[in-house]
This record gives sequence, structure tokens and C-alpha cells, in this order.
Amino acid sequence: FDVSLNTSLVLDGEGKPLLVRMVLRDITEKKMLEEKIFQAQKIDSIGNLAGGIAHDFNNILTSILGSASLMRRRMTIEPQWVKYVDLIETASRRGAALTRQLLTFARKNNPYVRIIDVNEVIDETRRLFEPTIPKSIVIRTVLSPEPVYIEADEGQIQQALLNLCLNARDAMPNGGMLTVTCKPVFINEEVVQQFDDAKTGHYIMLTIVDSGVGIPSNVMGKIFEPFFTTKEQGKGTGLGLAVVYGVVRGHNGYINVDSEVGAGTVFTIYLPRVMDGKQLPKSKPTSAELVGGTEHILMIEDEATVGEIGVDILRDLGYNVQIARNGMEAIQMLAETHETYHLVVLDMNMPKLGGRSTFEYLRKHHPEVKILVCSGYSAQMLDDGKFISSIHGFIQKPYEIDDFAGTIRSMLDGAETQ
Repeated sequence: FDVSLNTSLVLDGEGKPLLVRMVLRDITEKKMLEEKIFQAQKIDSIGNLAGGIAHDFNNILTSILGSASLMRRRMTIEPQWVKYVDLIETASRRGAALTRQLLTFARKNNPYVRIIDVNEVIDETRRLFEPTIPKSIVIRTVLSPEPVYIEADEGQIQQALLNLCLNARDAMPNGGMLTVTCKPVFINEEVVQQFDDAKTGHYIMLTIVDSGVGIPSNVMGKIFEPFFTTKEQGKGTGLGLAVVYGVVRGHNGYINVDSEVGAGTVFTIYLPRVMDGKQLPKSKPTSAELVGGTEHILMIEDEATVGEIGVDILRDLGYNVQIARNGMEAIQMLAETHETYHLVVLDMNMPKLGGRSTFEYLRKHHPEVKILVCSGYSAQMLDDGKFISSIHGFIQKPYEIDDFAGTIRSMLDGAETQ
């Protein structure tokens, strides 16, 4: 434990040394608190860095994904080359999912909730963590024979699974077995009693089982606390299981852990199941079905490659498009031209005159023009309580060509999309 030592010399009535007073204070809790505060500040700094990297990476992915989509539309590609376009698009979407995780970690992104198949999430997570698992650990995945759907943020669910699997890896330094299973279940009153605020109903049950060292009973009640870790100094932040708990509870789910020292650990997660097939997302229109138009559009984008691919997409859809590299250039173009723009695609992070200032100018001097705000951050991250309610539409980078085209067409036809 840590102590502080204060000493003072006590004199007698004649001013001669009488004794030395020593005061020892146990400052273990104080040092632990300071370390946790430092760790929180460090994590916050890493989060800010991660958020900036994710934002810039989203711009890169926008160019890659848009280019691949245009290749598919413009070219009659020989069958043996189609798979490479598919791979580019798939890799870009995986990159977009990773940046959403970075933005979520950095608290710069609200959950991207949609209906997902848990079987697919497990497969994708396995591809991510398998390269980090030593050959001495055998990995088994036992999936549901039928698709099992939940309404969730795929990136967050994947992050929770990843954290649990990496924890299991660390618990088996000498090798062992890691098993991930998924199956639909019905939670009855008996199971409900194991959790606070639980409800009976249909759930997806995920289990992550390892044959590792196990968790001592004296720390079992602390494992979901932020910054609690049993790992050596520098080998764990103590945030992994806290993130898992937060993700599960944030999706109205429940988590339970059973462990025996020397035998292994079982984490069991219950997530509400989506039962009604009609709730599943409708298939997106194919590129051939995209609806364009002939309206005049001004694109304000400082990233050259993003602007170029955006203009190419819009022109490919039939629109008349001009581009400005920043807010000042856009204002100058609007002042010098007699052309009427029906819609402006506005990036938010720009030099000289930022997106918000440009937005306020357009709203004041050109109220008839509809504005589609475009950003690598989520709409909620940009919101200050008033901003989102005042825009006509929003789309987050990297966007799919059909989402981009559909959003613009809906706005021009009178709908607001946020």
C-alpha cells in the first residue's frame, strides 16, 4: 500500500529538541483515484484522436465506395472482374463499420440501430479476432440454423463480442477452447428472476465459453466496473467488460457470468429478438433503379477526391452540378451567377468558412435553396439542440450511392430526410 510520511520536531520549554513526531497516512485510495482520473483523461485523449482519425478515414472511404459504385454503373464489366468491385465495396463497408466503432468509442457517434442477423455478426467478429488468437487455442462457433434478428448497432454488438473473446484469449495463456454459441430462446419467469428489470419474452442467447483460469469469487462482483482489471500493469485498461455491460444494457439486454477457478468462464448474453419478418429492412434499389433528375445542385466540399466523386455521381444521375471548395468560394459563386440552385450539398468541416457559418448564410440569403448536410460525424454529434431541426436533410459519410441519390431525390420532391 502507499503511505505519506510527515515529520516534525517537537521542542521543550527551553527550545531543545524533545522528540520527533511522525505521522503516517494511508493514501492507497487517493493514489488509486488519481490513477483512475489519469486513465480516464488518457482514454478521453485517445478518444479525441480516434474521432479525428475516423472522420478523415470516412472521407477516404467515401471516395473509394463512390468510385466502386460508379464503376459498376458505367462499365459493362466482365464477370471475372465483378468480384473485385464487390470486394472493394465490401471492404469499404467494413471500414465504415470500424469508423463507427471509433466514433462510438470517442463518444462522437450515436448508435446506428438497424435490424441485423446475429449469426452474421458472429462470423464477422470471428474474422476480426481470429488472427490475434494463438494456435494453441481452438475456436468453435455454433450458430443458429436459422437467421436470428435483433434491432441493434452492429458495431457495438461486434465490439462487445470482440472484448469477450479477447478476454477469453488472455485467460488461456497455455491454450484451450473458446466456444461462441447463438440460439433463440424464450425467457420465462424463472430466468427473469436472475436479472434486474428483466421481462419475459423471445431473446437471442449468446454464450462465450472459455476453458481458462477462471475468475476468483472475491472479484466476481467487480468485473463490470470501469477500470477494474486483474491483468498486470499496462496490459489492460479495465474498460473491456465495462463496455460489454454498457452495450448489452443499452440494447435492453441482460448479461450473466459463471466461473470456476481453474475450469473456465461462461458469459451469457440475452438480447431482445425481432420476431416479425415484416420489420426486416427492405432491399435497397439497384444502381439501375436509381432515380436522378435535371435540377441544379451546388456541392460545397473541400476534400478534392470526395468532391470529385460526388459531382461525378450527381452528373451520372442527370443533375447539373457545380462545385465550390469552401464556404467563401460558394458565397462568391452565388453572388456572381444568375443561376438558381435547387439544392446545396454542404460539407461541415471546411477551411476559411466552416459548414455552420455557410449554412447560416444560405438560410438567411437563399432561403429557397434546400440544404443537404454531409459529414463524417453523425447528425447527433453535430447537433446543439437547434441545428438538426433547422436543416432539410443529412447524410453521413461514407454514403452508398443509392442512399445519396435517394436522399437528394426525396428532398427535391419535398420530403425532409434526417
